[in-house]
Amino acid sequence: MLPFDPNDVDHDYISKIIARAEESRQLARVLTLKAQDKDRRRYHSKHRMASYAPGDLVWVYTPVHKVGVSEKLQRRYILDHIRCYADYQT
Repeated sequence: MLPFDPNDVDHDYISKIIARAEESRQLARVLTLKAQDKDRRRYHSKHRMASYAPGDLVWVYTPVHKVGVSEKLQRRYILDHIRCYADYQT
C-alpha cells in the first residue's frame, strides 16, 4: 500500500494513486473507529452517574470576573443547594 517501489512503473499511474488514496481513507476510517471504541470503553469503565436529591449541597461553577481582582484569585465555585425541577420552571 504505502511503500514506494521505484521499479513498479505503470502507465496507469493515476488509477494507482486513486486506489492508494481510497485504501488510505478506508484504513484511517477503520483505525478511527477502533480508537473511538477504545476511548468509549475507557470512559464508560470509569464513569459513574451522579444523582442528587433536592436539598443536597453541590458546588456550582460561576464564571464571574470582578474588575481589579486577578482571575486566579477569584472564586470559581459556590456552594449551593440542589433545587427541585419546579424551581427552574418559568
